[in-house]
Amino acid sequence: LETMLRTLVALVALIATVATAEDVDGKKLFASGRKKAEGLSKKLARRGLSLEQGDEIPENFQKDIDAIVELFTRSADAGYVEAQHALGGFYNVGYMVPEKDDVAAAEYFRLAAEQGKAESMSNLATMYKDGVGVEQNFEKALELYNQAYDAGNDMSGFNLAAMHANGIGTEKDLYKARELLEGILGFQGAPEALAQVESMIATEEKREL
Repeated sequence: LETMLRTLVALVALIATVATAEDVDGKKLFASGRKKAEGLSKKLARRGLSLEQGDEIPENFQKDIDAIVELFTRSADAGYVEAQHALGGFYNVGYMVPEKDDVAAAEYFRLAAEQGKAESMSNLATMYKDGVGVEQNFEKALELYNQAYDAGNDMSGFNLAAMHANGIGTEKDLYKARELLEGILGFQGAPEALAQVESMIATEEKREL
C-alpha cells in the first residue's frame, strides 16, 4: 500500500510538472509567433504593404504567415489564453488564416473565455447574440456579456445596454440600460447612447402621465 501511495504521489507530481511545462511552452510559442509577426510587418512595410489593411501579399511571404499561424496554434493547443484569443480574432475576420471561419473563431474564443479572458467573453457573446459561428442564444449572450462586464470590459456593458434598451433576449428596461451606460461614459459612443436612452425614458414617462 505504501509503495502504491508513493507511486501515486510521484504520478501527480509528474502531471503537475507536465502541465507547468505546457503553460511555459505556450507562452514561449506565442512570444515567438508575435516576434515573427512583427518581423513580417516590417518586411511588408518596406514594400508599402500591410496585412492589417488587407493588401494582397506576395506568395513568397506565405511561408512566414503559415509559420506564425502554426506557432499561435501550437500555443493555443498548449492552453495559452492569449494565443486562443488571438486565433479567435484571426478566424473571425480571416486574418492570416486561409479563410474566415466563424465556427473556429467561436471555439477559440470559448477556450479563452473559459480561462477568464474578458475580451473573448465579449466576442463570444456577440456571436451568440447574432447567431454567427454558433446557434443564436440570447440567454447565453447575456450571461457572457454580464461576465465580461463584471470583469471590466466596457464594450460588454455597451452591448448589454443595447439589449436592455431594445428588449433583445430580455424584457425591455430603459432604466437598466441607463445605469449601464452611466457606468461606462468613457467608452466611445456611450454618452451619445445615454442621451438617446434618456430621451426614450422621457418620452415613455410623458405617456404615463
